[in-house]
Amino acid sequence: MALYDDLRRKLQGDLLTDEDSLRERSRDFGNMIERKPGAVVRPASPKDFAETIRFARAQGLTVHSRGGAHTQSGQTLSDGGLVIDSTGMDRVLEFNEKERTIKVQAGLRWRGVVEAVKSHHLAPPVLTNNNNVTVGGTLSMAGIGVASYRYGVQADNVEELTVVLGTGDIVTCSRTENSEVFDAVRSTLGQFGLIVEAKLRLRPHKPNVKMYFLLYDSQRAYMEDAQRVMDEGRFDFIESFCAPVPMGFRHLEGEIRGFGRWFFPVHFTVECGPGELVDDQKLLGGLHYYQHVYTEERPIHAFFYRMDRLFELWRLSGYWNGAHPWMETMLPYDTAGDYMDLVLDRFPPQGLMGGGHVLFWAARRKASSVPLFITPESEHIVGFGILPGLPDWALEQALPNLHLASDLSLQMGAKRYLSGLINFSSVEDWKTHYGDRWETMLRLKQSYDPDRLLNPGFIQYE
Repeated sequence: MALYDDLRRKLQGDLLTDEDSLRERSRDFGNMIERKPGAVVRPASPKDFAETIRFARAQGLTVHSRGGAHTQSGQTLSDGGLVIDSTGMDRVLEFNEKERTIKVQAGLRWRGVVEAVKSHHLAPPVLTNNNNVTVGGTLSMAGIGVASYRYGVQADNVEELTVVLGTGDIVTCSRTENSEVFDAVRSTLGQFGLIVEAKLRLRPHKPNVKMYFLLYDSQRAYMEDAQRVMDEGRFDFIESFCAPVPMGFRHLEGEIRGFGRWFFPVHFTVECGPGELVDDQKLLGGLHYYQHVYTEERPIHAFFYRMDRLFELWRLSGYWNGAHPWMETMLPYDTAGDYMDLVLDRFPPQGLMGGGHVLFWAARRKASSVPLFITPESEHIVGFGILPGLPDWALEQALPNLHLASDLSLQMGAKRYLSGLINFSSVEDWKTHYGDRWETMLRLKQSYDPDRLLNPGFIQYE
């Protein structure tokens, strides 16, 4: 297209306008929304990001950033504007073993970070369950993992960022240099600037882990134990979820619905060295689990990639290609038990058609200090997520129920995790989400993206 000729000449990378390239970037992992961009930029440098944003400002276009596109509510999708696809910028730029840092381009997958430092017995402090998402994507979202209770989110574990603002300016920022920009771009979904490079903090680790597979028959018993082991620091990783045993069908609220009895599998994991004697009795002492099902020692990198086999099964089953209206919310500890009682009692086991699961995790609020990562005002937090994979015909019934589960959580003091199915429909919803930080959001938008061209259409400002 002639419209983009000037931009194409200025780029080191590629500008794509062919139908296949546009269609390929017209959906995200949610697979519920379709928006076709006008053009796709595949940048080769921070300068390409800046040139794209300057061009968009001059032409009155919008810019959406896209990495692994793991969002579920169209956050990375553009209707006729420009999409910057960062996945080609996937190089390691610098590694400092002494300082335990690695500098990478934002399009590098976390799997690539792990592999780059594997031989040095180092790793990122926090990894999400899916290591095929990009560094820039999760730093822009937050990045929660099974070590977050100890180390915060991935956005906490960054030393320095290179950012291209909505003004087109390229800025290097950290906790001590351009700190306002540093705080503005972490966990804010690319609203003020786009992360193009990141210097990540690393930590040493032992070569193996010992995993304790426990089963709880009460989420409240697990929450009590989780609070205890978090405060004591007994384990390095904590992972849990909800598993139904289908019981059949019953009459509920004038309908016949499937129902089940819910159990709570938990994995408590501790790092260890070869032949190291781990005191099982001390680690598990005083816990109130229903059954100690299994214990296994495995290499730590097998633990980092523990979800790969599940994801492969989901792909084979067709789940990965379905719609993913994932509803993830974070509740204060004092209301989480009541909330789960209400939701799980009404959630039919077949609601996870074809795959998916119900997540349930414990965390400590003070572990994260990212200013605009919004969590409940509670010392301890429970995350809860319904993660179905559905055919299109099932969405009509599922979406209202998932929205109800979201609304109920908000009434009970929760804050939503913003990568998933979000049904905020007004500015007031966003004001409520951000609370006393809403005025900061408005000020940052005016300062760093005055034309409101970066990732519009999700967060509503007016």
